[in-house]
Amino acid sequence: MLVEIANSRALSVRPDLLATPAEAVALLRTLALLPEGGTPTEADLDEIREFRSVLNRLLAGGEDTEVRTTLNTLARRVALNADFTSEEATLTAAPGTDRPLARLVIHLFRTVSDNTWPRVRLCANEECAAAFYDTTRSRTQRWHSYTDCGNKSNVAAHRARARAAKTG
Repeated sequence: MLVEIANSRALSVRPDLLATPAEAVALLRTLALLPEGGTPTEADLDEIREFRSVLNRLLAGGEDTEVRTTLNTLARRVALNADFTSEEATLTAAPGTDRPLARLVIHLFRTVSDNTWPRVRLCANEECAAAFYDTTRSRTQRWHSYTDCGNKSNVAAHRARARAAKTG
């Protein structure tokens, strides 16, 4: 879910998937963030876009106090009492918290709490920067797709070394 939300931003190969309520419906239903037949409001989308922005800052290595404070503020906005700033992260949810933003914050909290967050990362290809979940045992996956970004990076590095060897 977090990978899909992070990748919903405009990337070089696709537009912003949360640009309008009509465009967001398919993604949000796929992620079970909307009930069948439900439509997100513009306010829902604003909150999800704000969450997405914070999520992408976290993925880019921006685990600063401002990001954590923003996460806590987003959680309180949907009747969640979350503390992303302490060593012992805590979360308390009010009954009936089923807004899309609440579900996203809860999912992020669980991902941080169960220590799977370090496996969510951005592709090392800066032109791509797609989020992905690292499934390798060694937790060393660098690209969202080896055949796309990994191969391009390795070929470019090989060609750079070959050029340097010829001139050097």
